[in-house]
Amino acid sequence: MTVQNFIQTNYPTAKRLKYYKEQENDKTYIECEFKLDKVEYSLKFLADSLVETEISIEFSDISTNQQQSIKASLNSLFSKYKILESQEVNPKTNPLYEINIKTKSGNYFELFYDKSGQLVKKTEIFIKPIPSQF
Repeated sequence: MTVQNFIQTNYPTAKRLKYYKEQENDKTYIECEFKLDKVEYSLKFLADSLVETEISIEFSDISTNQQQSIKASLNSLFSKYKILESQEVNPKTNPLYEINIKTKSGNYFELFYDKSGQLVKKTEIFIKPIPSQF
């Protein structure tokens, strides 16, 4: 089944579909972003197999106990930060929360927490400038 067929079959009312090619380590992924019922989704495919589902959520949608654990972790790692985005990753199989932040020093990080609010993975995101075409 192709990526487009998968989306049409499993998310028939999806709107504003955008497809991207993403290189990560030695693998090339196809990422599809779309909106469904006013919620943003991002699906990542390797060949024609779904490997990751991300659903955008508000940080306030996370349970209070989990929020407290995540905030305690963030406060222990960073003196000042701003939460830019929160997502549920693979909610049906291996649920995690992805929290994207910007630190006061201007560095960007994505942090993954399990459903109990424990840190699983922390990665610094390096934003590469695009050469000007003008």
